Amino acid sequence: MLLASDGIDTIDKGDIAEILSLEVSAQDIASKLIEKVLLKDKPRQDNTTVIVIDPSRLGWPLGAKRFKSGAGREAKPQRRSIAAQILQFFRDITKK
Repeated sequence: MLLASDGIDTIDKGDIAEILSLEVSAQDIASKLIEKVLLKDKPRQDNTTVIVIDPSRLGWPLGAKRFKSGAGREAKPQRRSIAAQILQFFRDITKK
């Protein structure tokens, strides 16, 4: 998952996708994205902030499901987005 400020718009979307597909750590991907922005050497470049999260390394299966049941109703599977799982993760660790 990539979270970035609009300064990343200096890079073509194809280049971003290529870097995100590399089999390297999230830290290396973030570094490569910033490096790519700097190599463009754009005058008056907007500041760029990049956060790369690899949910699979946090033990979250992609497409995770949860079940919600009510009185007298059969439980039905409901999907939780990765973003929702990440938000819940941060809520959980700030409670500890």
